[in-house]
Amino acid sequence: MGILRRESDDITVVDALTGTVFHQPPPIKHVKEQLAHLMDYANDKKSQHAFEHPLTKAVTLHFWIGYLHPFVDGNGRLARTLFYWYMLRKKYWAFAYLPISRAIKSSPGQYRDAYAYSEQDDFDLTYFIDYNLRKVRQARDSFVKYLERKHDEASEMSAIARGRYKLNDRQIQLLRYFHKNTRATTTISTHAHISKVSFLTGGKDLDRLEKLGLLQSEKLGRERVFTATEKVNSLFESK
Repeated sequence: MGILRRESDDITVVDALTGTVFHQPPPIKHVKEQLAHLMDYANDKKSQHAFEHPLTKAVTLHFWIGYLHPFVDGNGRLARTLFYWYMLRKKYWAFAYLPISRAIKSSPGQYRDAYAYSEQDDFDLTYFIDYNLRKVRQARDSFVKYLERKHDEASEMSAIARGRYKLNDRQIQLLRYFHKNTRATTTISTHAHISKVSFLTGGKDLDRLEKLGLLQSEKLGRERVFTATEKVNSLFESK
């Protein structure tokens, strides 16, 4: 990706299994003309007589790049990137966390058909917009379930940490960090700085975790460097 395809490039979109051609991109001369219009549209330079929702517009950009197929490779990635870029540009920040690309990849046949139906029906994008809206909803539902699962895991872990080990909030937060970042390290001064406590209090926090077998330490120069043990994972997986 990065260099426009040439007129001599024989580019088609085919079914990898059957070899069926689903799309023949337009000539590169037409593509170059359309890219200028696409960039104006993406940057809101085209006058609009009616409101167009940012999500609909982002889907249109996705389709447009896919149809033009300006590069030999990477057009799908570019189309999805433009979609996300436009939504974030319009301050729909939640889209940064929605696994829409994963939802689309789970139904490649429907994705291909949505493209084909729109192209064959005089570029009526209703098919493609409808498909993408369903995938956005699917991605949103998956993300909500993920958040609920993580919330339940965190709540369960906190209950065990407080009830069984009598840990404080600083210690629990540190263990959560270690659980997400298995190769992470910390020191007394770092922990004290992040937790906004004294060096003495930070040291007591880490010493307590080490005595419980949740952390281990080694001396590196003047510092004691702490890392998590396998017991941290068991703490999060406890029922």
